[in-house]
Amino acid sequence: MKIEQYLNDDGEFRCFGFSNTFFHKKDVKNFVESLPDSKITFFTNAHGVEDFCEFTYRGENFKVCEPYGDNSFYDIFCETADAEPLLEIYDKFCDIAESGKAEKSNKLKLVVWAIVIVLFAAIVSSTSN
Repeated sequence: MKIEQYLNDDGEFRCFGFSNTFFHKKDVKNFVESLPDSKITFFTNAHGVEDFCEFTYRGENFKVCEPYGDNSFYDIFCETADAEPLLEIYDKFCDIAESGKAEKSNKLKLVVWAIVIVLFAAIVSSTSN
């Protein structure tokens, strides 16, 4: 999973982004909930909502957004530049990405769904003759 670190005009670390191909909104929520001392203050699975998760972690406020509304990339943004909690979250997220755990889990779900669809199509096809 590709993770991009973003700096503001002053060269300060403000947020990081990642492709959501295999890391979906629910996975983001589970990740945030796994952080000690984190508290989700807002979360929605609704389509088209740019800021879909807000949370606090170690005294800092964060937002998770879908910046282009196209459902392909998410950003985790901290209100305070270069905040230590942001660096901690970034490191933990990189560890998860390197392990491939989220990708493997979601790839398995896709394979199961594909098998179910093929079996359903085969059953419908055989009963319609």
